[in-house]
Amino acid sequence: MAIQVADADAMIETARRTGRLLAVNFQHRARPEVRAAYDLIQNGALGVLQHINMVVVWPRSHKYFRMSTWRGTWNGEGGGVLLNQSPHNLDLICHLIGLPRRLVAWARTTLHPIETEDTVQAMFEWPNGAIGSLHVSTAESGQPERIEILGTAGRLEIVAGGLRFDRFDQDLREFFPTTEEIYSGPRQQSVETPLPAMTGSHNDIYTNVYAAIREGAQLLADGESARMSLEVANAITLSSRTDAPVDFPIDRTAYAQLLAALQAESRQV
Repeated sequence: MAIQVADADAMIETARRTGRLLAVNFQHRARPEVRAAYDLIQNGALGVLQHINMVVVWPRSHKYFRMSTWRGTWNGEGGGVLLNQSPHNLDLICHLIGLPRRLVAWARTTLHPIETEDTVQAMFEWPNGAIGSLHVSTAESGQPERIEILGTAGRLEIVAGGLRFDRFDQDLREFFPTTEEIYSGPRQQSVETPLPAMTGSHNDIYTNVYAAIREGAQLLADGESARMSLEVANAITLSSRTDAPVDFPIDRTAYAQLLAALQAESRQV
């Protein structure tokens, strides 16, 4: 959507002031397994959310970065894996769970000859007390994408093209206080979950925007909800660079100053 969240703020305000629609091309929201997971969470099928974990790698070679000199630079991209490859992953976390309350993160350049980060590990806390983590990298391989979401009433596992929903026989909030069991949780059963007829392609977003313009349909990825993932990306960089937790909403001025310093340092080099 932008490089820093302050620019996204300006885009959203401009759309509001002029009465225009602002849509962002987050087509992964239209993946059938993501739509089904979103509905399950919104309908309370998982109970109170407790833990979220996402791991995904986007392998890139050194040749990839040599092909275009703006890649992996603070002035060309404004970030590395956080701004190029993983915005869709950050968006899925925010789309499904919401904006975190706080995070602490580590952004590292491990294998690639670039200025910006190629690997990120972040730990999140949400307003309801749920905790979670994200690991994303362009310098690793062999890690298939997966999102695991645990609640008091069940567990979701989302993979590319697939969804598994295991429902507990009894919500943990009822089970733990009353059970005679000592070392086990409630029984669980896999629930078959139908997937909607969507493709997760750009066409799903374009069709939705067309319907929003012509028929007033709700945008699948509007500006305000799309801003969350950019704010998380900026917060990860800020946390890593300051070696401190970052609360939301992120301090826009602090991040703008950090980005300007990184870009100035890059120009000097």
